[in-house]
Amino acid sequence: MLNMYPLPGIRYFNELLAAVVRINDYEAVLFLYREICGLRISVDECTLTTVMNCYCCLNGVDYGFAVLGLMFKGGYRPDDGTYGTLIRALFRERRVLEAVELYEKLISEKEIDLELDSHRVLHGTFMDGLFKSGNAKMAIGFVREMEQGRSKADIVDYSTVIDGLYKEGLLDDALIFLKEMIGRGNLPDVIVCSSLIVDLCKCGRREEAMKVLNDIEMRKISPNTCALTILAHAFSQVGNRMDGQNVLDMRSLRGENLNAVTYNGLLDGFSLQGETDLALVVLEIMINKGMVPSMHSYTKLVDILCKTRSVEVALPVVRLMMQSGKYPDAIIYNVLMHGYCLQGQMREAIAVFKTMLNMKILPNIFSYNILINGYCKTMKLDEAVNLLQNMRLRGVKPNIVTYNTVLQGYFQSGMCVKAEEFFGEMITQGHLPDAYTIGIVLNGLCKNQYAEEALNFFKKLENNGLVKDIAVYSIFIAGLCNQGKLSEAKMLLDYICSKGMQVDVQTYTKVIQGLCQKGLLEEAMELLTEMEANDCFPDNVTFNVITHGCLLNRSYQHASILLEKMLRLEFSLDKPTAFLLVNRFLAGEGDSTFIALCKRFFPNGFKWVNV
Repeated sequence: MLNMYPLPGIRYFNELLAAVVRINDYEAVLFLYREICGLRISVDECTLTTVMNCYCCLNGVDYGFAVLGLMFKGGYRPDDGTYGTLIRALFRERRVLEAVELYEKLISEKEIDLELDSHRVLHGTFMDGLFKSGNAKMAIGFVREMEQGRSKADIVDYSTVIDGLYKEGLLDDALIFLKEMIGRGNLPDVIVCSSLIVDLCKCGRREEAMKVLNDIEMRKISPNTCALTILAHAFSQVGNRMDGQNVLDMRSLRGENLNAVTYNGLLDGFSLQGETDLALVVLEIMINKGMVPSMHSYTKLVDILCKTRSVEVALPVVRLMMQSGKYPDAIIYNVLMHGYCLQGQMREAIAVFKTMLNMKILPNIFSYNILINGYCKTMKLDEAVNLLQNMRLRGVKPNIVTYNTVLQGYFQSGMCVKAEEFFGEMITQGHLPDAYTIGIVLNGLCKNQYAEEALNFFKKLENNGLVKDIAVYSIFIAGLCNQGKLSEAKMLLDYICSKGMQVDVQTYTKVIQGLCQKGLLEEAMELLTEMEANDCFPDNVTFNVITHGCLLNRSYQHASILLEKMLRLEFSLDKPTAFLLVNRFLAGEGDSTFIALCKRFFPNGFKWVNV
């Protein structure tokens, strides 16, 4: 599009930017925006809104406000969605006071009117941000102010407060607020009530959950089936299985339809959430009622039991399934084999594989990949390769996942020569390496201290046009840094930046970490500035890495600059950096600026530190 003549209108570029946003590649959007501006194409409100959103998603809300200025300059009036983006970003960057100031300014300047339903969404965004940032009391204060003013709090406000309170573990306050809400004539909806019942049950407060259930049912509010099932399980846990059954039977007594479809939905839902105890309770209730779970539900339950508990817990469920007339298919057998492989029990996994063959169920590519991966994880590479040969004889063609698994196994076992031979075989069989394959080889060579070979391999691939993914460059840069090849890593970083490719924050952070470990602090600080110039914004991890490096090398001038930035961005110190900072402070090191910054980070003192 950029090379077309005449150039398309901004509407077409906006559609392109929107498509890139949908795949969450925000850096690419900003790069395209700069290209558009470079060609002097007039942007519109849609363009600026998209760019602002991308900056905010990349923790660059200050740049977002700069775009807001461009909108005002262009004569556009930002809507609630625009302000909501900025408020969300401020909360995400933990700049709570600035978010509150912006919101209050919008109200005072009558940019938003809470009496209008159209502005309630922005208000909900603000309230949600307060709770997620741990400012429940401030949120309650806003609701109280609304009650005293002309704009009354509605059911959404109360529901948001109750939801936020119980998410922060303040269940007593949530119950008080629920009573107040009902007293003011605002009846809670089913989601609020159900969530409150669920959280009371999780805290072991079954009787109070039952009381909430009775109170809301008197007001013709029926909690959802999920909440009733959790309440039933709460009673079951303390031996009151009959009471638990009665809770679920309450709906049936009222004539509500709690059929096999409903129970299957519950079984699937609890399985997906990893709530295996609840899923097993639902399964038992279904069987007692003479209902047969679907094959799909059985498969999900067996899968989650194998992954989160053990195959031994899953096997009784398989037996129940067979007693109900449903027999394991290839998917169930694969799940069981995968479960045994996760536990490192390859003998049992192979036994399941043989049972599968005896039952005349043909193993598929997934079956073989599971077992090959299991052998590689247990360092049994010969068995993995033998199984690979076996699958070929049975007419099952290995795919790229199969080759990647064996390659990774060879490198993890330190068998780099074998890995090289296997890579050549893969090419011979017609399987071109993907980005993941290349990453495995580069990472494997670097970890086994073959950095020179990795460089040669990389050059060869690039000359053949096989390196197209930024992830490959990132993996290789990380590998070079781990081997102390910082000059090569920095050269490669400069090279990909010169090609206009967007480097992610993790890659920059890895190089900065390597430079700090070598004591090259000036270069590390320069790279920090460079990444900001390239619209890649340092995150909390980046600042901790470079600050830790400066403290370790006793560069207090650099450390003070970084600490000042961290305070402004409301970033926090991780434990190693915090410990080192306090250690240096208590040792009396650093100038007055450094000491003042230390006190700002720890206003309550340093008694917790054991130096």
